[in-house]
Amino acid sequence: MKTKKKAAPKPEKKGAGHVFYLLDETGSMTIRKNDAIGGFNTYVESMKKSGCKFTLVLFNTTKVETRHKAVPISEVKPLDVVTYKPTACTPLYDAIGKTIKDADDTGDEHVIFVITSDGEENSSREYTKEGVKALIEERTKKGWVFEYMGVLFDNFLSAGHLGISRATVYSNSSFPVGDAARARASSHADYTVSGNYKRWDKKK
Repeated sequence: MKTKKKAAPKPEKKGAGHVFYLLDETGSMTIRKNDAIGGFNTYVESMKKSGCKFTLVLFNTTKVETRHKAVPISEVKPLDVVTYKPTACTPLYDAIGKTIKDADDTGDEHVIFVITSDGEENSSREYTKEGVKALIEERTKKGWVFEYMGVLFDNFLSAGHLGISRATVYSNSSFPVGDAARARASSHADYTVSGNYKRWDKKK
């Protein structure tokens, strides 16, 4: 009696890069909780077509928590008021620096680094603004894409001070969070597959 051969596993999609999503879960985000949750959920849902890997890191002074680490984006569950509970202070520079170092260790070529925060840094101990800016500029030269999703208009300035181009910063105060999340996901999905990054708001 012949035994059936097991089907060969499907090869991973070539070039389907890695998204690192750094999400501020500090006390100052409490009044912006719905925006943070809605923006994250919309972004993830819109990115699923890309088949990319996904890492989610949440941070405050009590933790830098890797909730998902290099998982297929199809496995990422939506956030809600139970799984996202803002508290404590904002070590923004430390969280960015540590997550960049973790991203380095993966060796991934097509990296997208999304930061969702109100930008109210007040408690970092290991990294300075200058140190984080240097890290971001070095990785940008390697082809990484950094996106800062601020929830206050002043975050345009915060992102610029960290070496993130104003051209890739969106502020919820002047642009609906759901629209911004979908727009970023459109550009990011193309990048994770092809390595070509196209601004969502530029005319073709």
